[in-house]
Parts: sequence; C-alpha cells; structure tokens
Amino acid sequence: MSAKNKSLFLNFISSAVFFLIFRFGLDFFVRWEEFNLAFLSGILALVFSPKFIATSDAKNPKVLMKWIFIKGHKEI
Repeated sequence: MSAKNKSLFLNFISSAVFFLIFRFGLDFFVRWEEFNLAFLSGILALVFSPKFIATSDAKNPKVLMKWIFIKGHKEI
C-alpha cells in the first residue's frame, strides 16, 4: 500500500471512529433530532480526529500524524 493511500485510509477510519463515538455519546446524554446530532458529531469529529499526511523524503515515503493533543508531527 502506498503512503498516499495509507494516509487516506487512516484519515477515513479515524474520522469515522470519532464520528460514531460522538454520535452515540451525544445521543446517550442529549435527546436532539437526528440531523442536529449528526451535524454536531461531524463537526466534532473533524476537530478532534488526527490528521494523516503522506510525504516523500528522498525516495522514502512517510506517513505523518498531527493531532490536537500531541505537539508536532509523529511518524507512523
């Protein structure tokens, strides 16, 4: 799997996991309409999920992760 595909896959999985956590967590505590829960969960997932990026460093592709709770970038 190339680094670009890996970063795309990891972005999708992390956003989906955080979306589901926020969706069902908010539904447990707050009884809102379905659209409002989905919209707020999507916004929170965008903010709190880690971001993955593919870089190439002299013929050596890398996948880097940036997250709001970690300072700097971490190599995956």
